[in-house]
Amino acid sequence: MHEWALAEGVVGSVLGAAGGRRVAAVRLRLGELQQIDVEVLRFAIGELSRGTAAEGMEVEVQTEPAEFECTSCGNRWNPLGTKIDGDIMELIHFLPESSKIHMRCPRCGSSDFRISGGRGLWIESILIRE
Repeated sequence: MHEWALAEGVVGSVLGAAGGRRVAAVRLRLGELQQIDVEVLRFAIGELSRGTAAEGMEVEVQTEPAEFECTSCGNRWNPLGTKIDGDIMELIHFLPESSKIHMRCPRCGSSDFRISGGRGLWIESILIRE
């Protein structure tokens, strides 16, 4: 259901930006930490855009890899490449800041790191039909 809520936001934003003009395509950037099923997201966008100026638009989704950066040693790593319990990964999905409780920098062991990539969903571009 998370995909449908995101799709609703995408369709509403695209229609608002298009101002009544027909939309040919939208390019999205999706953070890997969102753990979204891209095909479900595409399907939901297609269904929610039926009967609108965005109906039939092409949906391109580019994934932004998850990345943490240690503020102690500067190490950068993808947290999804580490061995973490599935329940903890689900918690991190909903509350990424909780990762500091459950993870450490693989290089120096510090819990002082920041999420430097792979969060959120952005509309990168909208192509309007002429």
